[in-house]
Amino acid sequence: MNRSEESSEMRVPLKLFSFSFGIFFLTFAQGQEITCELKETKFGIERIVPEAKTFFRIGETVHITCSERYRIFFTKETIKSFKCLDEGRWDNTPVCEEITCEVPRDRRLYYASYYFYGNLRLGERRTYKCLSDYHQMASEATCTKDGWKPDPLCDDIMCEAPNIPNAHFEEPTRTRYEVSSSIVYYCRAEPQRRIQITCDYQGRWTHVEPCRPTGK
Repeated sequence: MNRSEESSEMRVPLKLFSFSFGIFFLTFAQGQEITCELKETKFGIERIVPEAKTFFRIGETVHITCSERYRIFFTKETIKSFKCLDEGRWDNTPVCEEITCEVPRDRRLYYASYYFYGNLRLGERRTYKCLSDYHQMASEATCTKDGWKPDPLCDDIMCEAPNIPNAHFEEPTRTRYEVSSSIVYYCRAEPQRRIQITCDYQGRWTHVEPCRPTGK
């Protein structure tokens, strides 16, 4: 037997081995089903449906309910369904996180990082101050599921539309007025007397004069 014949005979088993290995690899790969893993099943979670299941097939869903002081990661929801996608990943992150509040970024707050420090968990309270040109809506701010309350913490100083009986306003009144805004009114019993009032930094009208009823 010459070398060419010997080499040809050796190639046949080698080809058979390669073909057999290919079939085995394809069969093995097909047997590895793609699944999504539910890694966290306790932290901040009140209920999981279905229970006691860690791996989910493509298209299957899991329903998670977070505990009282927790919510679904990166959302404001406490109950959510998650679906296993073709790539072996969840459509959203199936994790509950503790509810916290961030340091407020309201430009009207005075030195927010000083008053809103440390542990900002649900139910935490903080005293705070507003800049001098703004009205403080409460003595304390409280961390809630919807952020800090009251909302807003600080508001523009405004005057409510004045209520002056027996008066006639020069222009139609608005609901609220900014600081330094002025309006003019006349008393119906004295139509020639012009009265001007101004909204001050306390949110009050200055120089208000009452009007007596007509016919008196």
